[in-house]
Amino acid sequence: MLLEDLHRQLTELGAETLVPEPGSLTIITAQGAGNADPSMFALAQQTYSLLMKQSIEKKDFVTQLQNLLRKQLSSSLTLRDTARQLGMSVRTIQRRLKSKQLSFSQLVEQTRQSQALALLADTSMSLTAIASQMGYENTANFHRAFRRWYSLSPSEYRQLCQSNRTLLSEQPIRLHYAQTRLESAGELESFSGKVWLEVDNLGFEKMVSVECKGVDGIWRHVPAFFERFISQGTELWSTGSFPVARPLTFRLCYQVDGKKYINSNQDCNYVVQDGILLGNPDFVVLTLKQIRHARQYFCMIELATRHMESDRACCVFDDGSRHSLEMGELCGSYRVWTLLAVVDRVMNYCQFHFEPSHQPVNRSQLFPIEKPQGHRLCRRLQPEAITEPKC
Repeated sequence: MLLEDLHRQLTELGAETLVPEPGSLTIITAQGAGNADPSMFALAQQTYSLLMKQSIEKKDFVTQLQNLLRKQLSSSLTLRDTARQLGMSVRTIQRRLKSKQLSFSQLVEQTRQSQALALLADTSMSLTAIASQMGYENTANFHRAFRRWYSLSPSEYRQLCQSNRTLLSEQPIRLHYAQTRLESAGELESFSGKVWLEVDNLGFEKMVSVECKGVDGIWRHVPAFFERFISQGTELWSTGSFPVARPLTFRLCYQVDGKKYINSNQDCNYVVQDGILLGNPDFVVLTLKQIRHARQYFCMIELATRHMESDRACCVFDDGSRHSLEMGELCGSYRVWTLLAVVDRVMNYCQFHFEPSHQPVNRSQLFPIEKPQGHRLCRRLQPEAITEPKC
């Protein structure tokens, strides 16, 4: 409709044709671009701006479901109850969630997480009231769940939010990194993607999402969720895994205090060609886990870095021990480093040092290590990762 209206007005102003091209529009005038009426180009510019921000999609099914769950978290809403309210069958909901690599229980937990973060950061409600609104029987259960999600208490998160508000920067949302994987289910193969974002804490109530181009060419919003604080005033958010077209093409969206910020990589969009696309940092931690096996702990580490000149990299744990990472092959624009270290006790955090032959040691930030979960996590390892697996 906007294009038709623009074409009509441009015709009145003396334009001959309006030629749409992928990702842009070009106006051809009878007089030529150099001598065209300035008011015509001003009108075209205004319409382009509207078109860039216009959303023609209906709300994503997951978003609709989350909105419903958010209103009824305090009650024990079951999948059958949800299906009845949506006028859908249980099997249909399960099938549509499965296409997004989600289950109903996972979606309920994600909704609880985002709602808990919003209430802690944006209200002065007591922890007891928040726990009740989240559907927990008591504050202790809510406290344990929040610790499991984010490795800090609800009170600590609220305090960090209050002290970490930052001033508006030129680009308050930035790409941390993005990754695509080939998923196999029997003979069927599909690609899934996941995006990590750096978000400046400009306000408490905010919406963070990734606008992704689907296989059908339609742009759809994929919600992102808070993971942890990277530094003072900067938070790390991430999406869940979602099906993507190849190559993964996306832009970043951030709504806070009634304003909307879009990071479209200078109107070129972000495109993942090589499996991993590094954003703002020089390196990212792909895997950082420790797994208990018998009386020992296996620390699994995987890094992707654009430090092409580095010929050595090592990891320093909180006990002072140093372990050298193994350099992998160059994969397009990045290189992967790996480490499987055996330690005698649980490690809490680590640092990474890169040692180029012509530069001094580069000390990095501290990275918290995921606490071991016993033998259950061993199933995630490749069979050859641990010798004589007993789980």
